[in-house]
Parts: sequence; structure tokens; C-alpha cells
Amino acid sequence: MIRICAIGNSHLASWKLGWDRIRHQHPEIDITFFGVLRAGLHSLQPDGTRMVSLDPSVADEMAFTSGGKREIVVGDYDVFCLVGLDFGDSPLMQVLYQHCRGDSHRCEDGEFVRVSDPCFEAAAKNIASNAYIWRIARDLQSLTNQPLFVSPIPAPSELILESELPNSMSFPIGKLSFPDDISYRMAVASNDDESLRRMFDAVQDSFTTSRVTVVKQPRETYSSHILTKKAYTAGGWGTIQKHESGLQEFQGMKRIEPRPKDVSTLRLKLAKSLARLQWWPSEAKLSSTTQLEEASLPHSDLIHMNAEFGVVAVSEVLRVAGVACPVVK
Repeated sequence: MIRICAIGNSHLASWKLGWDRIRHQHPEIDITFFGVLRAGLHSLQPDGTRMVSLDPSVADEMAFTSGGKREIVVGDYDVFCLVGLDFGDSPLMQVLYQHCRGDSHRCEDGEFVRVSDPCFEAAAKNIASNAYIWRIARDLQSLTNQPLFVSPIPAPSELILESELPNSMSFPIGKLSFPDDISYRMAVASNDDESLRRMFDAVQDSFTTSRVTVVKQPRETYSSHILTKKAYTAGGWGTIQKHESGLQEFQGMKRIEPRPKDVSTLRLKLAKSLARLQWWPSEAKLSSTTQLEEASLPHSDLIHMNAEFGVVAVSEVLRVAGVACPVVK
């Protein structure tokens, strides 16, 4: 049995849903998912032979998605995968392209600084290197020599070009952020997406070493060079607009109980907000803590993908890792 440990934020949900569809094809592989919303895994740290979080709410989320495991015992796994965790195209589009253009970029819209392509790529690499995924990777490498694979944040859905999407949308509790649609619109309209893809691929490839392999988003999932086919996005902007009314069908959803007082109010509000948006399924919708039901995860945004995407993403990592056996009929 090949034991795989998958660690990530909300982007890990599509992996779990996809794996549930194909796991019967790989009886020789077992994947344990440790998923924590947003940047909760910032608190993950090495402790002896384990990766632990001293934040009880983070440990709760890890246990919820892993089937009861509140910590990662590194020796229990043969392969490690890190998913999302601020590494991908979106931070580069939001932070860099909107305010800075390389010589090869055609777009003249907005206020920006023109720099050389090598300068643009160097800046992109610097931004990517600050993603907290690399701190977690270094901590894991201090505890194990097992293979480590990194899967970047998926490119946003192509539906972003069809929607009047604000950068953020206020809800009764907290805010839900979206990718900067203006940057993507400008890049696609000016045909900068091809050169951006080439630069971003070079940046991602630069992080592949003898101990870490970056597994880029599979080409067949792209609609353009920087956007994902809408077939891989469940819901969309319309789902967000119907947020309040859509909750009526989830009347059986178990409310998140208040955490201990030492947990920040902000994190509690965020957890409640995301639970109401169904980014992670409610406990009432689960047949067990290890089995995510598709019906309980209607994606309400354009940056998270569905089970079909998860099938492709997980299959690609298994292929690159060389651990997948022939499909069992």
C-alpha cells in the first residue's frame, strides 16, 4: 500500500471529491487529506516526528477532513502533496501584472510600470517564493526524505470573463475574496495570456528540485493560457448572488459551535461564513468524517474547482509520482 499525505487549503476539496470517484481504480493507494480553510495552515509546525498545530480550531479542521487525525505523523506516509497554499498564478496576476508589465506584454490599460521581461519574471519568482507553502515544505523536509509534490492554485474559471465580478463581496459575516477579474480581462483581451503562461510556467518550474516536484495544472483543463475551462467550475457568480436563498435547502446543516475563547473572533467568523457558503461540507451532510459528499460542496466562486477537475489533478500527480498502477476494471 502506498500511503499519500495531501495537505492544503480549500483547493484540496476538489482533490478529495475527485479521489472519491477514482479510488476504486487504485486499490494500492491510500490518500489522507489534511485540509484547513484559507491560511489556517500557517500554524502548522514540526514537533519531533510530527507536523502539528497549536491552534485547536486548525487541529479540529485537520481531524474533520482526515478522518480523525489531529496531527500529521510524518513516518506514516510514503509521499507528500501540498495543494494551493498561496502558490499559483492568481497572486502573480493580482500583485504583479496589474501594476507591472514586461516588454513582451501588449496591454497598455491602467497604471503600470514597464520593465524588462527578465525583471518581470524575477519579481514573479520572488512573490511566489513568499507563499507559505514553501515554509511547510521546508518543515516537512526537515523531518523526512520522502518525495514531495506541489500542486499550485488552479487558474480561475473562464467564467470570470463573462461576469461583472467585484473584487470582494460582503456577507452578513466576513468577506469572500475573488481573483482580480480586471487583470485577467486585460491580459486575455490584449493576448498577453500566452506570454504570461510562459513566464508563470518558468517560475513554477524553478521551484522543482531534487527533493520537490511542482506538478503544474494539466493543459487539458485550460480554456486559455491563464483560465480554466468552465466545465471544471461548479456554480459560479450566479451561485453567490443567490447565497441567501440558496441556504434554505441546507436547513439540516449543523451550525458550527463556538470555539474556546482563546480562538480569535475573526477566525470563528470566517469559519462560520465559509461553512455557510459550503466550501467544506457540513458535518450533517457527511456519511462519515472521511467521506465528502458532492452534494454538500456547491462551489460558490470562480477560483475553486469541482470533482471533475480533482480527478484530472490527482491523476496527474499520481502519474508524475509514478505510483499509479494500471486501472482496475
